[in-house]
Amino acid sequence: MFCFHSTILFSQNTVFNKYFEATDTSAIGTYTCLPTNDGYFLGGHETIAIQGDLYRSICIRKTDFYGNTVWKKQLDSGAKKRVITTGNALIKTSDNSFAIAGSRANDAEGDDMDAILIKFDEAGEVIWKQSYGTTALEKAYGVITTNDNGYYIYGFQGIGPNPFTFYCIKTDNLGNEQWTQTYSLEGSSIAFSAHQTADDGFIISGYGNHSTQGYQMYVVRTNSVGTQLWEQHYGWLGNEQAGMLTPLPNNTYLLTAHKEENGLRKIYLAELSTNGFIIWDKTIQGDFILQLQTPLKLLDDGNYIATGYAIEYNNAPIKGLAVKFNSQLDTLWTQTYKTYPDDDDYFRDIEPTPDGGFLLAGFNYTQNGSWLVKIDSLGNTCSYLGCDSVGIDTAIPSTFIEEEQEFSLTPNPATSQTLLKYQLPPNIAFGVVELFNQQGQKVHHQLLPQATTQQTIQLGHLGAGVYVYKVVVVGGKVLRSGKLVIF
Repeated sequence: MFCFHSTILFSQNTVFNKYFEATDTSAIGTYTCLPTNDGYFLGGHETIAIQGDLYRSICIRKTDFYGNTVWKKQLDSGAKKRVITTGNALIKTSDNSFAIAGSRANDAEGDDMDAILIKFDEAGEVIWKQSYGTTALEKAYGVITTNDNGYYIYGFQGIGPNPFTFYCIKTDNLGNEQWTQTYSLEGSSIAFSAHQTADDGFIISGYGNHSTQGYQMYVVRTNSVGTQLWEQHYGWLGNEQAGMLTPLPNNTYLLTAHKEENGLRKIYLAELSTNGFIIWDKTIQGDFILQLQTPLKLLDDGNYIATGYAIEYNNAPIKGLAVKFNSQLDTLWTQTYKTYPDDDDYFRDIEPTPDGGFLLAGFNYTQNGSWLVKIDSLGNTCSYLGCDSVGIDTAIPSTFIEEEQEFSLTPNPATSQTLLKYQLPPNIAFGVVELFNQQGQKVHHQLLPQATTQQTIQLGHLGAGVYVYKVVVVGGKVLRSGKLVIF
């Protein structure tokens, strides 16, 4: 018999603070991350000196759920410069593979660079790679999948002494270029985020230089073939930071940027209409410099998360930063993190994890090392560099829902094993089933891939008693909770 109760339990999170050190002859940086079925992917670039020659690569590191390296593979390598720049560079594709966007130099100085897109599978094996550009400077900052299963790559182009322009490439599902467009304000313009719109057009954001107002937040809207429909810029008489967009459920957009006030850099938020007009805006007040490196990411519970870095006073070591906002965009919490106390640390990406926590990817700028941090829903991690632990997260109550046909657990009561039948939402890559004892301790953790609809749960390592199970997906959303009896 399947029993459900309205008791409140608490979730548990794995947390860690992992640093992958560079050596005297290497430099490694992590800029982007994604959860996988059995751990995490970290995307970045690496430079190694071999007998006086520099060897550069775009690489993927695979870790387990505790941040320990399983393998590291080079997706593209050679003597010329290769870089990953933002947290928007790594995505999961419609066929459950992955793609990463970066830049690759054609000359020793890096003045002639091309955008590059690499598709690879979960084992880190390259499926295909494509490059895009001219004899000038083209850099890719991010990539999205499109409604026709193609790709849209964005960044900037610089031709000779001319100002930079937004550089946007539309490809088919094999990465073959279909068209390229550039856009700019009155001066140098660089794209930092892009999204496809409901009419198959695109909206791109970043910054642009205005002749009288300096650097402004800059947004461009196009049709499906990249023809510009409108542009808007926002800011004051000063240099504003790049604007990054988050699509909202009501077909408007949340603009994330920064403004300077009294020598402090503060978070600026605005809701934009479908025509790019400001509906409302607000400035998040604070006592030190906060620099977000990602747009606010909308979570399943209606809250938002973002990451970047913080400077608490002049010449202070730079700290990694995570900020969570509620649905009204009031700050719920702000947390900072370090590798070594006196070093400068940066985060470039944050992703929700199935247990309700978050994964942050970045680097130690001082020592050129790669950095990965796992936090719980309140932004807490373990206490020292290199640690990992499992703790109770009292911020996430489990909601017990009525049984639906696509979830069943049989037999229940059980002895040595039980069979969980499930059906995940189509946009969810994987879930997790967790078992908790009566003390609230997690005693079992098992992945639930999207590709299957049932998993056998082995119970031989557990004693007789009453346990609570939960089926959890990305963002901490509980799809199903209930009681399991073992005898």
